[in-house]
Amino acid sequence: VVWGAARVLAERIGGERFAGATVVELGCGCAVPAVVAARRGAARVVATDASQAVLRRAARTASLNDAGVETRVFDWDELEGLRREADVVLCADCVYSEGAAPLLQKAILHIAKPGASVYVCCKSGRRGVAAFWESMADAMEEVEAKEEGDHVLKVYRSKGRGQLL
Repeated sequence: VVWGAARVLAERIGGERFAGATVVELGCGCAVPAVVAARRGAARVVATDASQAVLRRAARTASLNDAGVETRVFDWDELEGLRREADVVLCADCVYSEGAAPLLQKAILHIAKPGASVYVCCKSGRRGVAAFWESMADAMEEVEAKEEGDHVLKVYRSKGRGQLL
């Protein structure tokens, strides 16, 4: 199943060029946005999730689409690895509760390089989403926002040297 936010995000990045970039998708699900990034020229694409079963589905999606996508376990509580590695961060439907919002923000700030682009798409009205948008506005520069149906997509740039966690 491809969630609506993943579809909206994949469509948005479909026109981007990621040549030479390291792209990390957090909470990847089927990894459709990660596959699109790989097909748009990213040098390295890493699809992450805390679940091995999800990562197996992501690897299958990448294989079926002949896309070079690594899969990797990445737990937002532990934040092991990927520190400051991402030129581009992708997140679709990752805020599903109030507790997920601060963890996702910490994960983004952990993996994003200074000046990184962060694409986030969330379903409107979910608990935690409004607080997440507010906290991201404090942490990063919002450069784009659009609504598509019942989803909101925002693009951020990490500020200056970024925040160290």
